[in-house]
Amino acid sequence: MIMKKLYALLVLGIISNSLLSQTWTKLNTGIVTPLNSLYFVNENVGYACGENGTIIKTINSGYTWDSLTSGTTQLLNDLYFINSDTGFVVGGTPDGGHGIVLKTTNGGSTWLQSQICSNVITSVQFINSTTG
Repeated sequence: MIMKKLYALLVLGIISNSLLSQTWTKLNTGIVTPLNSLYFVNENVGYACGENGTIIKTINSGYTWDSLTSGTTQLLNDLYFINSDTGFVVGGTPDGGHGIVLKTTNGGSTWLQSQICSNVITSVQFINSTTG
């Protein structure tokens, strides 16, 4: 009975040590513009958006980032990607401006812009590939 308890404590100690020893690594995007949202499609491909129409993309887990041309200088608040190619970014002009939605179907190479309301859009999410 004592051996079972010692074994259980040893296993618990190893698991606890493993969890506690995990560390975060600070990665630099190279962007000085404030970013508002980050979304990873999988462990490698991720996107971020922020002020002045900024959209950036990584294909190597955030170790390097490339700037994408959004076609706008407006505030971008949030983004959601259905897969690594198709995604949406929302934002707009605060204080009496309008809300915008950007859509890409080619991994951010090009973006289609729609003005859909008279208020800034602050978040976006999809429950499947056609409903958001």
